[in-house]
Amino acid sequence: MRRNNRPPRQTFGRLNLEHLEAREVPANYVWWPQSGSPPMPGSPPAPPSSPPAFSDLNNWRVETSPTGSAQRLPDGRDDLIFIGNASTSNCVIPVQGVTSGNAFAGIHLLFGPVATPQPIGSPPVPPTPTPYSGTVTIQDSFSVGTLEVDCGAIKQADVATLQPPVPYAPTAGTLTITSTLHWTGGTLNSNTTAGTIALAPGASGLAEPSFTNPGINGTVYAGSDLFLQGTAATGTGSTFTMRNGNYEIDNGAGLRATQFCNLNLIPLEAPP
Repeated sequence: MRRNNRPPRQTFGRLNLEHLEAREVPANYVWWPQSGSPPMPGSPPAPPSSPPAFSDLNNWRVETSPTGSAQRLPDGRDDLIFIGNASTSNCVIPVQGVTSGNAFAGIHLLFGPVATPQPIGSPPVPPTPTPYSGTVTIQDSFSVGTLEVDCGAIKQADVATLQPPVPYAPTAGTLTITSTLHWTGGTLNSNTTAGTIALAPGASGLAEPSFTNPGINGTVYAGSDLFLQGTAATGTGSTFTMRNGNYEIDNGAGLRATQFCNLNLIPLEAPP
């Protein structure tokens, strides 16, 4: 009698694919409209007469996208990057209508490296830092996690605080920073109407006008009140540090603070 030594046949259940909910990841949105962008290294761009549309996806490049193209408009998960080697075009951020949380993770106005063409055989030279020289206009009041201004200008547009028939009382809006302010150059509110830059409880800010030129007093400009906020509920306040430099304040703006806040003034260190 012949014995069958083959192992028993294994059986498998049918595999099913489960449809998962799509999830977007935080991204850096670089302002990159074709008009107003540097055409060639060393050639100044010609900014358009009107700013390119914030809502046009073609005006953004996304660092985490395989193609660089934006598939959605930026929101509270994302950082807005305005950098000199990408574009010098102005940008108008429309009314966001955010009732809670940050409208954006951060807004950054930065220098960008631009290579300088050299003759063949010449040694390479370091790229030239090119500032973003445009203006980012904010049309309403909202909060961001981080505000970084190394160049260019933030403009807080006028908002109505009194409704007809009461006479219109123009004032710029409030930009609240919930995490970090880093201010080394440029302008906080280029509007001729004063607004408010607020540091929320627990947030920190650093102004260092001489950051790009150590040992030389640089200049920063502001047309809004800087408001340091604190809360008695948790005993938490914001902290703002000012390093040496020139601070030019317009529109009658100033510095305000509530309880539990800290203001640090760091003078220029004497040479050894």
